[in-house]
Amino acid sequence: MLTRPGLINVSQNGGQRKPPGATGLLAVTISKTMQIGKLRHKIEIQAKAEPGTANAYGETIEEWLTVLKVWASINPANGKQLYVAEQQQAEVSHVVSMRYCDCLTPRHRLKFGDRIFTVNFVRNVDERNIELEVYCKEAV
Repeated sequence: MLTRPGLINVSQNGGQRKPPGATGLLAVTISKTMQIGKLRHKIEIQAKAEPGTANAYGETIEEWLTVLKVWASINPANGKQLYVAEQQQAEVSHVVSMRYCDCLTPRHRLKFGDRIFTVNFVRNVDERNIELEVYCKEAV
């Protein structure tokens, strides 16, 4: 019998013992889920094209091809977040949250309208393959 949202009666919990000091109710652990309503930015995940195109001076032209279009949430980073790894410092200006996809690496970049974001680090939130946090720096 449910008495309050998030609480269940101990008798319906398979006869498990109550923790010390608990009444007849146990709290149910609710896992963090992704809030898809916050994914309001349509972004493009882009990969660098194979080199081969040259301009009139013989220089190779850097071309980026869209690999995937996804919905994401783009948020400015709090202050100046620095991630130091192997003596390299990467400045982070934005954190992009999106659904999990295994195709995104730091070799890619993100495009939102005319704005370009260089991917510094990709974090699989809680290692559950549900949500990614992408730490980026906006190209000027």
